[in-house]
Amino acid sequence: MSNRTTVTLLENFKDVVDVSKSYSLKEFNKILSNTYRKKDNRNIVDLFKLCSLNDSNNDIRTPNVNSRGGMSQTTLNSNITELYPCIAFEKGFFPQNITEFQNFILSVDVEKLKCINKQDIIKTKETINKAHTSTKFEEKMENAIAIIEYLNKKNIEKNITDVQWGYRSKPFDISSKHAGDIFIKHDDGDIIGLSLKTGGNNTSEPQLNTYVSTVFAAFGENEMLSNIRSTVYEKVYSKIVGIPHIDNFDGGKNCRHTDKKKTENALFNYNKENNILYEKDYNTMLDIVRNHVVDLFNKNKDKTLMYIRKEIMRHDPKIPTIVLKVVSNTTKEITDTHELDKIIPDVKTVSAYISKTSKQDWFISLGSDNNTVIMKMSIRTNKPGNAGQKKLGQFPTKLAIKYNGLVK
Repeated sequence: MSNRTTVTLLENFKDVVDVSKSYSLKEFNKILSNTYRKKDNRNIVDLFKLCSLNDSNNDIRTPNVNSRGGMSQTTLNSNITELYPCIAFEKGFFPQNITEFQNFILSVDVEKLKCINKQDIIKTKETINKAHTSTKFEEKMENAIAIIEYLNKKNIEKNITDVQWGYRSKPFDISSKHAGDIFIKHDDGDIIGLSLKTGGNNTSEPQLNTYVSTVFAAFGENEMLSNIRSTVYEKVYSKIVGIPHIDNFDGGKNCRHTDKKKTENALFNYNKENNILYEKDYNTMLDIVRNHVVDLFNKNKDKTLMYIRKEIMRHDPKIPTIVLKVVSNTTKEITDTHELDKIIPDVKTVSAYISKTSKQDWFISLGSDNNTVIMKMSIRTNKPGNAGQKKLGQFPTKLAIKYNGLVK
């Protein structure tokens, strides 16, 4: 049966079926029977035949339907690379190809898995049910197989007794802020977190991905953040036709004020009428915010070092982290964190400065008596959508700040 027909079926019953969930035959039978017993004479058995069945679990697997509140492609892709290796390692399964791996995953009884926190079972089922709908399914499955091979090599080096998925709730009473996506426990009690970074051979994946407002809040500098907002509004937004008053142009305190929609429409029209000016204003906003961020990191050395430890390195002396870059079917440990670990205790100077060649890059130089390391940072829009939603539509306080590794 085609995916189109299955989606159509579920759309017909979306008033009683949650497309993000998995139902047993018994559950689905009960739902539909209770709903249509007095309304319709539909044959429930025929309905089952129209659904995508997972015979091993007697589950009806609902296909991916774009709906609000559903799992995004980014989350789905991450979950495949994090979750699937944990399941395979627990079960002692070593996949030879993608088809074999997916069939194995579909055969697993999720409720009996030890590598998943009970709070994450629903997301586990949703990930498995929707994995085949990922736009990067084959790539992410290949990544997952590479991670399994990595875990097996680590197990040979030092016996692993437990591998846990660190989705929302971290295992072993580890802080929810720990950078680990997968946690390895050895037979001597040592625990290591794996922070996974997927990409290409020549790409540099961010090891921090946060927002301007979040950074300033971490430093306790809300007044500086307010000044950024006021300055950008005065120099950019106030000059664009249709932009509401400063109070709520970006949604206000709760980001939900109706003026935000008016701003989105105004920016969409502005870009449509004059893209050159729109891009110029975006660059102006970027420059203003970037300079303020650099000022923030130069303001107090101790606060900057504390931020680097807590938010970028996510330093946990009891649970060390290995950053693992995964490209296709290969893995490589990234040593940036080790280099930061070595220099941070001896840092005497901190200097943040903007790039001379890029409108979005900036750097943090950390100097000790014997060494200097330079952290490559960036600030940019990271939202999809039209001109009213990204760039100027992301607003100054919600631009993304990223740490992209050390300058070599």
